[in-house]
Amino acid sequence: MDINDFLNLDDEEQSFLLLDEGEFIDSISTIEADYILFAFGSFFVELTLCPVMGTTLRISPFTSGKRIAKYSRTLATSNAPWA
Repeated sequence: MDINDFLNLDDEEQSFLLLDEGEFIDSISTIEADYILFAFGSFFVELTLCPVMGTTLRISPFTSGKRIAKYSRTLATSNAPWA
């Protein structure tokens, strides 16, 4: 599956597939939200959760860019297959 296939799924399908097949990479918690990074094939997916309710606020697939920078401490030190 590539990023376009993932984007064509509805929110429920994306959530199920992400939690079932995504590879957890890192998480970051802030006052505004909890961010969880997954590797999924040739792209990454950031799951954004409400820290109070635990509900999904956003599912954001991407391949590169500013969003990946906040996880650079994890990605730079690992020998993971996506590196």
